[in-house]
Amino acid sequence: MDRYEEAVAILERLERTPEAPAYLKQWLGYFLLFVDKEDDAIRYSEEYHKLFPDESDSIYNVASAYAQKYCRELQSVGKAQDVTSENRRLALAKLKEALRGEPEYVEVVKSKWTQKGASFDCFLHDGEFRSLVGLPEESSTTNQS
Repeated sequence: MDRYEEAVAILERLERTPEAPAYLKQWLGYFLLFVDKEDDAIRYSEEYHKLFPDESDSIYNVASAYAQKYCRELQSVGKAQDVTSENRRLALAKLKEALRGEPEYVEVVKSKWTQKGASFDCFLHDGEFRSLVGLPEESSTTNQS
């Protein structure tokens, strides 16, 4: 229903109760991505992952949060890419970590996460990202346009 702000408000209230189940942290790590609260999404996702180190969903959420921060960073300075960005580095590192835990999810990353407005949309022309998810290298003429 795209009512992410309401979902976050409810989850945050529930998470503060003593009997709150741990999975609320995972849900907050996901839903906060949709309300531009990436730092909070990272915090909740990392807290959840510490409790359940064998799961990889929270690592994907962390990767998405850093990717969104990077895309916003590029937009604010009017650049198409910045290989020195710490947000870019962390997004790719966390994505690589998540893919090690759940490699079959790479198809979702390639097909959905690179669409306009999605977490990794500004990575579509990033050579390191393309290599990581198995997209072919772009020709030099494509890179210049």
